[in-house]
Amino acid sequence: MCWPDVSDALETDTPVILPLGSLEQHGPHLPFDTDTVCGQAVADGAAGLTRAISLPALSYGAPSRPRSGGGPVFPIGAEIGLGTYFDVVHSIMLNLIRRGVRNLLVLSWHTENSVVMYEAARQACAAASEVDAKVVALDAPTTFVSDETRKRAYVDGPVPGQFEHAGLIETSVMLALQPDRVREFADVEASLPALPYDVLPQPEGMVAPSGSFTSPANAAAEIGQMLLDETYAGLAKAIEKEFIEQR
Repeated sequence: MCWPDVSDALETDTPVILPLGSLEQHGPHLPFDTDTVCGQAVADGAAGLTRAISLPALSYGAPSRPRSGGGPVFPIGAEIGLGTYFDVVHSIMLNLIRRGVRNLLVLSWHTENSVVMYEAARQACAAASEVDAKVVALDAPTTFVSDETRKRAYVDGPVPGQFEHAGLIETSVMLALQPDRVREFADVEASLPALPYDVLPQPEGMVAPSGSFTSPANAAAEIGQMLLDETYAGLAKAIEKEFIEQR
């Protein structure tokens, strides 16, 4: 889109989606930008089912924590400190609102972005209220996946919740989105974090050496596509509800 296209869209209060990603290890088989790829795909997929505009994802995110992403023991943790990350996200949101966006959805696939995303949205509300803008923050896009679909998708048994990192689900989603970037994963050794809390400095052996918390062995593109389709549809309904039906 060029600026005249955006200008025309904003005249009708077209919703705008800002995806937040990260650069974080995802096992020996998935690329560092997995969270960014997945977040962008969700934004694009939902936008394709509505009249929303999907912005390019912010591809760097909050620091990885041991029990949700493996922590700082892996290389290339190109992360942004929380204070700076807040300033960046908050600044982007304020600029979008001040330049005409009246319906803004910010979403993240990267768990550690959640707190900053919500606080940035909360503080942006003051500016939003002045121009009758609305902000929606979504920190778990797969929330829209039904329990029945989750059971069908997680063929290895009960869904491990927050401990699903570089395992069956994310590997399946990446197989559906960018299969040429997924390396061999059948023999990836995985294990859940050894402690129910974080320790700093991070002790050796707290997370699996592979970086995967659950096994990706049974991942399949069909599983990933099933999850994505339901996520796209669920998010599209939320956009319609919050930004169109209630405005």
